[in-house]
Amino acid sequence: MLNSNYLEGLQLLKDGELERAAESFTRAIKSYPRDVYAYNKLAFIHKELGRFDQAIRILQACLRVQPNDLYAHYILGNTHLDEGDHESAIQEFEKALEIAPEDVYAWNALALACRRMRRFDRAIAALNRAIEIEPADVYNHHALALVLVEQGRHSQALDILSIGLKIAPENALLQNSLGEIRLALGEFDQARNCFEALRTRFPDSKLGHAGLGNLLYLQGDTRGALEHLERARALDAGDGILALAIGEIHRELGCLDQAQSHLEVALDALPRSSAVRQALGEVYEQRGLILLALAEYDEALRLDESDAHAYYLRGRLFLEQEVVDRAGENFLQSIAIEASVEAFEALGFARLLEGDSERAVESFKDCLELDSTNEYARFHLARALLGVDRKVEAISVLEALVSQEQGGTHVALANELLASLR
Repeated sequence: MLNSNYLEGLQLLKDGELERAAESFTRAIKSYPRDVYAYNKLAFIHKELGRFDQAIRILQACLRVQPNDLYAHYILGNTHLDEGDHESAIQEFEKALEIAPEDVYAWNALALACRRMRRFDRAIAALNRAIEIEPADVYNHHALALVLVEQGRHSQALDILSIGLKIAPENALLQNSLGEIRLALGEFDQARNCFEALRTRFPDSKLGHAGLGNLLYLQGDTRGALEHLERARALDAGDGILALAIGEIHRELGCLDQAQSHLEVALDALPRSSAVRQALGEVYEQRGLILLALAEYDEALRLDESDAHAYYLRGRLFLEQEVVDRAGENFLQSIAIEASVEAFEALGFARLLEGDSERAVESFKDCLELDSTNEYARFHLARALLGVDRKVEAISVLEALVSQEQGGTHVALANELLASLR
Protein backbone atom coordinates (compact mmCIF):
# COMPACT_ATOMS: atom_id res chain seq x y z
CA MET A 1 0.00 0.00 0.00
CA LEU A 2 1.28 3.47 -0.91
CA ASN A 3 1.91 5.83 1.98
CA SER A 4 -0.12 8.82 0.83
CA ASN A 5 1.32 11.11 3.52
CA TYR A 6 4.81 10.24 2.34
CA LEU A 7 3.93 11.03 -1.28
CA GLU A 8 2.34 14.31 -0.21
CA GLY A 9 5.50 15.16 1.73
CA LEU A 10 7.66 14.48 -1.33
CA GLN A 11 5.61 16.90 -3.43
CA LEU A 12 5.71 19.60 -0.73
CA LEU A 13 9.47 19.11 -0.38
CA LYS A 14 9.85 19.48 -4.15
CA ASP A 15 7.82 22.71 -3.95
CA GLY A 16 10.04 24.07 -1.15
CA GLU A 17 7.29 23.87 1.47
CA LEU A 18 9.57 22.47 4.17
CA GLU A 19 7.39 22.94 7.25
CA ARG A 20 4.30 21.45 5.58
CA ALA A 21 6.42 18.62 4.18
CA ALA A 22 7.68 17.90 7.71
CA GLU A 23 4.08 17.63 8.92
CA SER A 24 3.29 15.17 6.12
CA PHE A 25 6.33 13.00 6.85
CA THR A 26 5.46 13.02 10.56
CA ARG A 27 1.98 11.71 9.71
CA ALA A 28 3.58 9.15 7.38
CA ILE A 29 5.69 7.78 10.25
CA LYS A 30 2.65 7.57 12.54
CA SER A 31 0.78 5.64 9.85
CA TYR A 32 3.72 3.41 8.92
CA PRO A 33 6.21 3.33 11.82
CA ARG A 34 8.65 1.18 9.82
CA ASP A 35 8.81 3.52 6.78
CA VAL A 36 12.52 4.45 6.94
CA TYR A 37 12.15 6.70 3.89
CA ALA A 38 9.79 8.97 5.81
CA TYR A 39 12.17 9.11 8.78
CA ASN A 40 15.05 10.09 6.49
CA LYS A 41 13.12 12.79 4.66
CA LEU A 42 11.84 14.26 7.94
CA ALA A 43 15.34 14.26 9.42
CA PHE A 44 16.72 15.87 6.26
CA ILE A 45 14.22 18.74 6.58
CA HIS A 46 15.07 19.33 10.24
CA LYS A 47 18.78 19.32 9.35
CA GLU A 48 18.26 21.85 6.55
CA LEU A 49 16.31 24.08 8.96
CA GLY A 50 19.13 23.90 11.51
CA ARG A 51 17.14 21.80 13.99
CA PHE A 52 19.98 19.36 14.53
CA ASP A 53 18.78 17.82 17.79
CA GLN A 54 15.43 16.89 16.23
CA ALA A 55 17.12 15.49 13.12
CA ILE A 56 19.43 13.34 15.25
CA ARG A 57 16.54 11.99 17.37
CA ILE A 58 14.58 11.04 14.24
CA LEU A 59 17.56 9.32 12.63
CA GLN A 60 18.31 7.39 15.80
CA ALA A 61 14.68 6.21 15.79
CA CYS A 62 15.07 5.23 12.13
CA LEU A 63 18.18 3.18 12.92
CA ARG A 64 16.31 1.34 15.65
CA VAL A 65 13.85 0.30 12.95
CA GLN A 66 16.52 -0.48 10.34
CA PRO A 67 20.08 -0.50 11.79
CA ASN A 68 21.73 -0.94 8.39
CA ASP A 69 19.98 1.89 6.57
CA LEU A 70 22.71 3.55 4.51
CA TYR A 71 20.89 6.83 3.98
CA ALA A 72 20.13 7.23 7.72
CA HIS A 73 23.81 6.88 8.63
CA TYR A 74 24.75 9.26 5.81
CA ILE A 75 22.26 11.98 6.87
CA LEU A 76 23.21 11.50 10.52
CA GLY A 77 26.86 11.98 9.61
CA ASN A 78 26.06 15.15 7.69
CA THR A 79 23.94 16.42 10.58
CA HIS A 80 26.84 15.94 12.98
CA LEU A 81 29.09 17.62 10.41
CA ASP A 82 26.77 20.65 10.22
CA GLU A 83 26.61 20.98 14.00
CA GLY A 84 30.41 20.77 14.28
CA ASP A 85 30.64 17.31 15.86
CA HIS A 86 33.22 16.02 13.40
CA GLU A 87 34.20 12.95 15.38
CA SER A 88 30.62 11.65 15.45
CA ALA A 89 30.29 12.48 11.76
CA ILE A 90 33.33 10.34 10.96
CA GLN A 91 31.84 7.42 12.92
CA GLU A 92 28.57 7.60 10.96
CA PHE A 93 30.29 7.82 7.58
CA GLU A 94 32.41 4.81 8.51
CA LYS A 95 29.22 2.89 9.37
CA ALA A 96 27.75 3.92 6.02
CA LEU A 97 30.86 2.57 4.28
CA GLU A 98 30.61 -0.72 6.15
CA ILE A 99 27.15 -1.07 4.60
CA ALA A 100 28.15 0.20 1.12
CA PRO A 101 31.96 0.19 0.64
CA GLU A 102 31.64 1.55 -2.90
CA ASP A 103 29.50 4.58 -2.01
CA VAL A 104 31.38 7.57 -3.41
CA TYR A 105 29.28 10.11 -1.51
CA ALA A 106 30.15 8.49 1.82
CA TRP A 107 33.86 8.49 0.95
CA ASN A 108 33.65 12.15 -0.02
CA ALA A 109 31.78 13.06 3.17
CA LEU A 110 34.30 11.12 5.28
CA ALA A 111 37.09 13.07 3.60
CA LEU A 112 35.39 16.38 4.40
CA ALA A 113 34.98 15.46 8.08
CA CYS A 114 38.62 14.36 8.29
CA ARG A 115 39.75 17.55 6.56
CA ARG A 116 37.91 19.65 9.14
CA MET A 117 39.67 17.66 11.86
CA ARG A 118 42.96 18.36 10.04
CA ARG A 119 43.47 14.64 9.52
CA PHE A 120 44.73 15.34 6.04
CA ASP A 121 46.34 11.96 5.30
CA ARG A 122 43.09 10.17 6.03
CA ALA A 123 41.11 12.69 3.97
CA ILE A 124 43.47 12.14 1.03
CA ALA A 125 43.15 8.36 1.36
CA ALA A 126 39.33 8.64 1.35
CA LEU A 127 39.32 10.84 -1.76
CA ASN A 128 41.76 8.58 -3.59
CA ARG A 129 39.39 5.69 -2.88
CA ALA A 130 36.47 7.74 -4.21
CA ILE A 131 38.45 8.46 -7.39
CA GLU A 132 39.26 4.76 -7.79
CA ILE A 133 35.55 3.93 -7.59
CA GLU A 134 34.38 6.74 -9.86
CA PRO A 135 37.34 8.15 -11.84
CA ALA A 136 35.13 10.38 -14.00
CA ASP A 137 33.70 12.25 -10.97
CA VAL A 138 35.78 15.45 -11.12
CA TYR A 139 34.34 16.76 -7.86
CA ASN A 140 36.46 14.24 -6.00
CA HIS A 141 39.51 15.52 -7.89
CA HIS A 142 38.52 19.02 -6.83
CA ALA A 143 38.11 18.04 -3.17
CA LEU A 144 41.49 16.29 -3.23
CA ALA A 145 43.17 19.38 -4.66
CA LEU A 146 41.71 21.50 -1.83
CA VAL A 147 43.12 19.16 0.82
CA LEU A 148 46.55 19.27 -0.83
CA VAL A 149 46.42 23.08 -0.87
CA GLU A 150 45.72 23.10 2.88
CA GLN A 151 48.88 21.04 3.32
CA GLY A 152 50.85 23.51 1.20
CA ARG A 153 51.31 20.90 -1.57
CA HIS A 154 50.36 23.30 -4.37
CA SER A 155 52.23 21.58 -7.21
CA GLN A 156 50.49 18.27 -6.46
CA ALA A 157 47.15 20.07 -6.25
CA LEU A 158 47.80 21.54 -9.72
CA ASP A 159 48.54 18.05 -11.04
CA ILE A 160 45.22 16.76 -9.67
CA LEU A 161 43.32 19.70 -11.16
CA SER A 162 44.99 19.06 -14.52
CA ILE A 163 43.67 15.48 -14.45
CA GLY A 164 40.20 16.77 -13.60
CA LEU A 165 40.30 19.34 -16.41
CA LYS A 166 41.23 16.66 -18.94
CA ILE A 167 38.03 14.86 -17.91
CA ALA A 168 35.87 18.02 -17.79
CA PRO A 169 37.69 20.93 -19.51
CA GLU A 170 34.71 23.28 -19.13
CA ASN A 171 34.17 22.67 -15.42
CA ALA A 172 33.97 26.11 -13.80
CA LEU A 173 34.76 24.85 -10.28
CA LEU A 174 38.03 23.25 -11.40
CA GLN A 175 39.03 26.33 -13.39
CA ASN A 176 38.27 28.55 -10.42
CA SER A 177 40.42 26.44 -8.09
CA LEU A 178 43.22 26.54 -10.66
CA GLY A 179 43.08 30.34 -10.48
CA GLU A 180 43.01 30.30 -6.67
CA ILE A 181 46.11 28.10 -6.52
CA ARG A 182 47.93 30.37 -8.97
CA LEU A 183 46.91 33.24 -6.70
CA ALA A 184 48.26 31.45 -3.60
CA LEU A 185 51.57 30.91 -5.43
CA GLY A 186 51.80 34.62 -6.26
CA GLU A 187 51.37 33.95 -9.98
CA PHE A 188 49.05 36.92 -10.39
CA ASP A 189 49.05 37.13 -14.20
CA GLN A 190 48.13 33.47 -14.60
CA ALA A 191 45.49 33.77 -11.88
CA ARG A 192 44.00 36.81 -13.60
CA ASN A 193 43.82 34.87 -16.89
CA CYS A 194 41.89 32.08 -15.15
CA PHE A 195 39.39 34.45 -13.55
CA GLU A 196 38.93 36.57 -16.68
CA ALA A 197 38.27 33.39 -18.67
CA LEU A 198 35.67 32.34 -16.09
CA ARG A 199 33.97 35.73 -16.32
CA THR A 200 33.83 35.45 -20.11
CA ARG A 201 32.71 31.82 -20.35
CA PHE A 202 30.27 31.89 -17.44
CA PRO A 203 28.83 35.44 -17.26
CA ASP A 204 26.06 34.33 -14.91
CA SER A 205 28.52 32.77 -12.45
CA LYS A 206 29.93 34.57 -9.43
CA LEU A 207 33.27 32.77 -9.69
CA GLY A 208 35.09 35.08 -12.10
CA HIS A 209 34.23 38.26 -10.21
CA ALA A 210 34.94 36.63 -6.83
CA GLY A 211 38.37 35.48 -8.05
CA LEU A 212 39.23 38.91 -9.45
CA GLY A 213 38.10 40.48 -6.17
CA ASN A 214 40.47 38.24 -4.20
CA LEU A 215 43.29 38.99 -6.66
CA LEU A 216 42.88 42.76 -6.41
CA TYR A 217 42.67 42.53 -2.61
CA LEU A 218 46.02 40.73 -2.46
CA GLN A 219 47.48 43.39 -4.76
CA GLY A 220 46.33 46.11 -2.35
CA ASP A 221 43.47 47.47 -4.46
CA THR A 222 40.72 47.21 -1.84
CA ARG A 223 38.29 49.46 -3.72
CA GLY A 224 38.64 47.39 -6.90
CA ALA A 225 38.33 44.20 -4.88
CA LEU A 226 35.14 45.46 -3.28
CA GLU A 227 33.64 46.29 -6.67
CA HIS A 228 34.19 42.77 -8.03
CA LEU A 229 33.05 41.08 -4.82
CA GLU A 230 29.84 43.15 -4.86
CA ARG A 231 29.25 42.07 -8.47
CA ALA A 232 29.78 38.45 -7.45
CA ARG A 233 27.32 38.84 -4.59
CA ALA A 234 24.74 40.35 -6.95
CA LEU A 235 24.89 37.03 -8.82
CA ASP A 236 24.50 35.00 -5.61
CA ALA A 237 22.99 37.05 -2.80
CA GLY A 238 22.92 34.08 -0.45
CA ASP A 239 26.68 33.40 -0.52
CA GLY A 240 27.88 33.83 3.05
CA ILE A 241 31.55 33.59 2.07
CA LEU A 242 31.18 36.63 -0.20
CA ALA A 243 29.33 38.55 2.51
CA LEU A 244 32.18 37.70 4.90
CA ALA A 245 34.84 38.91 2.45
CA ILE A 246 32.96 42.17 1.79
CA GLY A 247 32.44 42.72 5.52
CA GLU A 248 36.13 42.23 6.27
CA ILE A 249 37.15 44.74 3.58
CA HIS A 250 34.71 47.33 4.99
CA ARG A 251 36.23 46.71 8.43
CA GLU A 252 39.73 47.33 7.08
CA LEU A 253 38.48 50.54 5.45
CA GLY A 254 37.07 51.64 8.81
CA CYS A 255 33.43 51.45 7.63
CA LEU A 256 32.29 49.58 10.72
CA ASP A 257 28.53 49.95 10.22
CA GLN A 258 28.73 48.46 6.73
CA ALA A 259 31.15 45.79 7.96
CA GLN A 260 28.82 44.71 10.74
CA SER A 261 25.82 44.69 8.40
CA HIS A 262 27.55 42.39 5.88
CA LEU A 263 28.93 40.14 8.61
CA GLU A 264 25.47 39.70 10.12
CA VAL A 265 24.27 38.59 6.68
CA ALA A 266 27.21 36.17 6.56
CA LEU A 267 26.27 34.85 10.00
CA ASP A 268 22.70 34.16 8.86
CA ALA A 269 24.08 32.17 5.92
CA LEU A 270 26.90 30.50 7.90
CA PRO A 271 25.70 30.23 11.51
CA ARG A 272 28.42 27.70 12.40
CA SER A 273 31.33 29.55 10.83
CA SER A 274 34.24 30.26 13.15
CA ALA A 275 35.63 32.74 10.60
CA VAL A 276 32.45 34.86 10.65
CA ARG A 277 32.46 34.92 14.46
CA GLN A 278 36.09 36.06 14.45
CA ALA A 279 35.37 38.83 11.94
CA LEU A 280 32.41 40.06 14.00
CA GLY A 281 34.60 39.97 17.10
CA GLU A 282 37.16 42.21 15.40
CA VAL A 283 34.43 44.70 14.46
CA TYR A 284 33.19 44.77 18.06
CA GLU A 285 36.77 45.15 19.28
CA GLN A 286 37.31 48.16 17.00
CA ARG A 287 34.10 49.64 18.35
CA GLY A 288 35.39 49.20 21.91
CA LEU A 289 32.72 46.59 22.72
CA ILE A 290 35.14 44.32 24.52
CA LEU A 291 32.70 41.87 26.12
CA LEU A 292 30.86 41.36 22.83
CA ALA A 293 34.17 40.79 21.05
CA LEU A 294 35.24 38.25 23.67
CA ALA A 295 31.90 36.45 23.34
CA GLU A 296 32.42 36.12 19.57
CA TYR A 297 35.95 34.76 19.98
CA ASP A 298 34.70 32.29 22.59
CA GLU A 299 31.94 31.16 20.22
CA ALA A 300 34.43 30.85 17.35
CA LEU A 301 36.48 28.45 19.46
CA ARG A 302 33.42 26.55 20.59
CA LEU A 303 32.63 26.00 16.92
CA ASP A 304 36.20 25.07 16.02
CA GLU A 305 38.60 24.43 18.88
CA SER A 306 41.43 23.81 16.39
CA ASP A 307 41.33 27.35 14.94
CA ALA A 308 44.74 28.87 15.67
CA HIS A 309 43.76 32.37 14.58
CA ALA A 310 40.79 32.46 16.96
CA TYR A 311 43.12 31.72 19.90
CA TYR A 312 45.43 34.47 18.65
CA LEU A 313 42.59 37.01 18.46
CA ARG A 314 41.37 36.12 21.95
CA GLY A 315 44.92 36.38 23.27
CA ARG A 316 45.39 39.76 21.61
CA LEU A 317 42.19 41.01 23.22
CA PHE A 318 43.38 39.86 26.67
CA LEU A 319 46.77 41.50 26.03
CA GLU A 320 45.14 44.82 25.14
CA GLN A 321 43.15 44.58 28.38
CA GLU A 322 46.41 43.81 30.24
CA VAL A 323 45.26 40.36 31.29
CA VAL A 324 48.72 39.10 30.43
CA ASP A 325 48.57 35.56 31.81
CA ARG A 326 45.38 34.75 29.87
CA ALA A 327 46.90 36.34 26.78
CA GLY A 328 49.96 34.12 27.02
CA GLU A 329 47.84 30.98 27.43
CA ASN A 330 45.94 31.76 24.23
CA PHE A 331 49.07 32.55 22.22
CA LEU A 332 50.58 29.23 23.30
CA GLN A 333 47.42 27.39 22.25
CA SER A 334 47.52 29.16 18.89
CA ILE A 335 51.16 28.16 18.33
CA ALA A 336 50.50 24.57 19.39
CA ILE A 337 47.97 24.30 16.56
CA GLU A 338 49.88 26.28 13.94
CA ALA A 339 53.07 28.27 14.48
CA SER A 340 52.72 31.81 13.13
CA VAL A 341 54.73 35.01 13.16
CA GLU A 342 51.89 37.01 14.72
CA ALA A 343 51.44 34.56 17.60
CA PHE A 344 55.17 34.39 18.40
CA GLU A 345 55.42 38.19 18.28
CA ALA A 346 52.50 38.57 20.65
CA LEU A 347 53.74 35.82 23.00
CA GLY A 348 57.16 37.44 23.19
CA PHE A 349 55.66 40.82 24.00
CA ALA A 350 53.39 39.28 26.66
CA ARG A 351 56.44 37.67 28.27
CA LEU A 352 58.25 41.00 28.27
CA LEU A 353 55.26 42.56 30.05
CA GLU A 354 55.40 39.75 32.61
CA GLY A 355 59.08 40.49 33.17
CA ASP A 356 60.07 37.06 31.84
CA SER A 357 62.85 38.21 29.51
CA GLU A 358 64.43 34.75 29.21
CA ARG A 359 61.33 33.20 27.70
CA ALA A 360 60.70 36.35 25.65
CA VAL A 361 64.10 35.75 24.01
CA GLU A 362 62.93 32.25 23.06
CA SER A 363 59.68 33.55 21.57
CA PHE A 364 61.31 36.24 19.44
CA LYS A 365 63.94 33.77 18.21
CA ASP A 366 61.14 31.37 17.26
CA CYS A 367 59.48 34.22 15.39
CA LEU A 368 62.70 34.97 13.49
CA GLU A 369 62.93 31.31 12.51
CA LEU A 370 59.72 31.90 10.57
CA ASP A 371 60.60 35.41 9.32
CA SER A 372 64.28 36.32 9.58
CA THR A 373 63.70 39.93 8.44
CA ASN A 374 61.00 40.74 10.99
CA GLU A 375 61.91 44.16 12.40
CA TYR A 376 59.51 43.95 15.33
CA ALA A 377 60.91 40.60 16.49
CA ARG A 378 64.52 41.70 16.09
CA PHE A 379 64.03 44.94 18.01
CA HIS A 380 62.16 43.26 20.87
CA LEU A 381 64.66 40.39 20.90
CA ALA A 382 67.32 43.00 21.66
CA ARG A 383 65.17 44.40 24.47
CA ALA A 384 64.69 40.89 25.90
CA LEU A 385 68.44 40.19 25.71
CA LEU A 386 69.11 43.37 27.67
CA GLY A 387 66.62 42.12 30.25
CA VAL A 388 68.84 39.07 30.91
CA ASP A 389 72.11 41.07 30.88
CA ARG A 390 73.22 39.90 27.42
CA LYS A 391 74.23 43.35 26.23
CA VAL A 392 76.79 42.25 23.64
CA GLU A 393 74.24 40.02 21.89
CA ALA A 394 71.62 42.79 22.07
CA ILE A 395 73.98 45.26 20.40
CA SER A 396 74.78 42.74 17.68
CA VAL A 397 71.05 42.26 16.97
CA LEU A 398 70.46 46.02 16.88
CA GLU A 399 73.43 46.65 14.58
CA ALA A 400 72.14 44.03 12.14
CA LEU A 401 68.72 45.65 12.25
CA VAL A 402 69.91 49.21 11.56
CA SER A 403 72.15 48.02 8.71
CA GLN A 404 69.10 47.20 6.61
CA GLU A 405 68.83 49.27 3.44
CA GLN A 406 65.21 50.07 4.17
CA GLY A 407 63.59 50.19 7.51
CA GLY A 408 60.48 51.33 9.32
CA THR A 409 59.60 52.42 12.83
CA HIS A 410 61.55 49.68 14.58
CA VAL A 411 64.75 50.49 12.71
CA ALA A 412 64.48 54.07 13.98
CA LEU A 413 63.83 52.77 17.51
CA ALA A 414 66.81 50.44 17.18
CA ASN A 415 69.04 53.37 16.29
CA GLU A 416 67.92 55.25 19.39
CA LEU A 417 68.44 52.25 21.66
CA LEU A 418 71.83 51.50 20.11
CA ALA A 419 72.96 55.09 20.68
CA SER A 420 71.98 54.84 24.37
CA LEU A 421 74.03 51.65 24.79
CA ARG A 422 77.28 53.01 23.35
